[in-house]
Amino acid sequence: MGIAYSVDKERGVSYEAWVGTITGKDWVEHVRRQVADPEWPAGDRSLTDLQLLSSDSSVGKAEVDEVVALYKAQPAKLAQGRAAVVAGKDFQLSPLFRIFTSRHGFRLIVFNDMALACKWLGLDLGEAERSIARLRAKLAAESAQQLPHGS
Repeated sequence: MGIAYSVDKERGVSYEAWVGTITGKDWVEHVRRQVADPEWPAGDRSLTDLQLLSSDSSVGKAEVDEVVALYKAQPAKLAQGRAAVVAGKDFQLSPLFRIFTSRHGFRLIVFNDMALACKWLGLDLGEAERSIARLRAKLAAESAQQLPHGS
């Protein structure tokens, strides 16, 4: 379906959800939107949910390099911070995430449990789950709008 994000300036956290099959091109386009957004990042904490990411998704080294270049071009947006990625048990992309985040200062940990990720970030679990649910609903609505009539 895609990638969606939101920012909570009041709490200083950015939320992100990846749902369905994601390509490297999808990721690069997502990062382009993020770095162009004057509201992003919200602060020094980031929570990314990959639990509904399809195992068919693919991100290669070329895309990682492109994302790194996009982030490096925006140094003011890359304050030291912490990023938690909540992934399914079969998550294959975590080494790529570690590579690109290690290049610009974020401390990133991949979790398989939302509660532990929230604890590490100092976030309220219920609030984080509601934020992720809203992002998933947004992606579902956008996907439904793209379906041909009669489907």
